[in-house]
This record gives sequence, C-alpha cells and structure tokens, in this order.
Amino acid sequence: MKDWRYWLAEQRGTLLALGIFIVMFVIYTSNHPAGFTANVVQTASNKGVLLAFVAMAQTLVVITAGIDLSVGMIFLLTNCLASWLVVG
Repeated sequence: MKDWRYWLAEQRGTLLALGIFIVMFVIYTSNHPAGFTANVVQTASNKGVLLAFVAMAQTLVVITAGIDLSVGMIFLLTNCLASWLVVG
C-alpha cells in the first residue's frame, strides 16, 4: 500500500507537468475554431516536434560543457539525424 504513495511522491513533478499539459491542450482545443479534430491534433503535434528538436539542440550544447556551437547548426544536425532515422 505504501508503494504507490512512494511512487506518487517520487513522480510528483512529472505528474504535475503532465496535468498542466493536459489542461493547456484542452483549453487550446476548446478555443480552436475547428474543435477537436485530427487536423488540429496533427498540427499541434508537428509544432511540438519542432520544439522538441530545438530542445535537443540546446541540450547538446549544455551536455558538451557549454562549447559555443551554433544552435542553428545543431538544430540542422538533429533534423538530418531524425530524417535519416525515419527514412533509413
């Protein structure tokens, strides 16, 4: 019985972020003129993936101990790598 309480306390930040994301997505879809459609979800997902690529580019700069790399070039590298992984 204490296991789930420990897990819940351990994952509090992640669950809070997930809850905030769900609330924001519900607000976004309720205010969108097209409502909750597949096209709206696809557009939101595409924008989210672009943001994830930029986050990966920024993370690579931080992991390499702050070497002054052009974030734009790292963004290009992550896009090329993702394309290579998807297409083969």
